[in-house]
Amino acid sequence: MKTILKNHKYILVLCFIFLAGCATSSTQNKSRDYNAKGEMYLKTEKYAKAEKYLNKAIEANSYNLDAYKNRGTLYYAQGDYEKALSDFNYVLTYEKYNSNVLAAKGAALASLSNYEEAFITLTNALKLNPSNVAALNSIAGLWYISGDFEKAKEVYTISLEYNTTPEAYLMRAQCYEQLGQTAEAEHDYALAKVLKLGLTNIAPEENK
Repeated sequence: MKTILKNHKYILVLCFIFLAGCATSSTQNKSRDYNAKGEMYLKTEKYAKAEKYLNKAIEANSYNLDAYKNRGTLYYAQGDYEKALSDFNYVLTYEKYNSNVLAAKGAALASLSNYEEAFITLTNALKLNPSNVAALNSIAGLWYISGDFEKAKEVYTISLEYNTTPEAYLMRAQCYEQLGQTAEAEHDYALAKVLKLGLTNIAPEENK
């Protein structure tokens, strides 16, 4: 966010600018506080309270991009993909090279069955950050939907090299099932269950 300050000749005008700057700073601080509360409620899945404070954050400062990111995530979690897409698009007008927001936008597009644009958006996210796990998982999901289970399995494997999540193991297990590879599927289902239970001692070969 940019604050544009102009030079003026008169001290009185400078004083007014100073006072306006103080007010703006106060408003920005209030917006940050609201966003922090909204993010806290979002993480604990208290969505009604999260939306209340994120809306307040945006009302206090319409350029608080973090609040838009959080609200977009909230809408996505609630299944309101159109609103999520709107918030992610707003952020991208200012941060067009933000890999995480592009990944979030791609996921929202995929959820709206706009698969072609979703794939392009997710690919752009990975160009910026090849280790973006969210983008990798979403692209793998698109391959799965298209029926290319081998390609989906490959991308989930790449994702798991960066971050071992139960969701990625679960989806790769389903790929293995579709490919008739029962032993591999059972192995991944077991790993997903272990991670879901919060255990960290997974099979040693997965960490090589």
